Amino acid sequence: MGLRRKGREIVLQTLYSLDFDHESALTEREVDREMFEPILNNIFETNSIKPTSRIYPFCNELIVSVIENLQTIDNLIKTHLEHWNIDKLGVLDRNLLRLAIADILYQNTPPPIAIDEAVEIAKKFCCDKSSKLINGVLDHIAKDLPQQPHKTE
Repeated sequence: MGLRRKGREIVLQTLYSLDFDHESALTEREVDREMFEPILNNIFETNSIKPTSRIYPFCNELIVSVIENLQTIDNLIKTHLEHWNIDKLGVLDRNLLRLAIADILYQNTPPPIAIDEAVEIAKKFCCDKSSKLINGVLDHIAKDLPQQPHKTE
């Protein structure tokens, strides 16, 4: 498994914890570094990854991108969900969509790479139907985005 894939998995776990463990969804309260850094550090420790690892800045930046742009990201998800409501999505599915969209929009990851990564992570962490949902929603979003040059992975 690549370092960035592991980072995305850690970001998903952190977002899941923020969304699930804090009595209200991320959209209902402001999240700051004091809330997510202990969670992130605990996940790093559990995975025997040192905070000095090269993956830490990637994880930190991606989490901040999601949190700072949550309303924009959630609006994109809402617009592209067909016959579904963002509040009815599973916590993992919702946060995997959020991190993939942030990865595309704010980390400048090419959509095909971000979509593939999200689908593979969904297969590992989510229910059987999640990977199809994730792929469909992200594919629709990617098609609506203006074409921009992206950095390579």
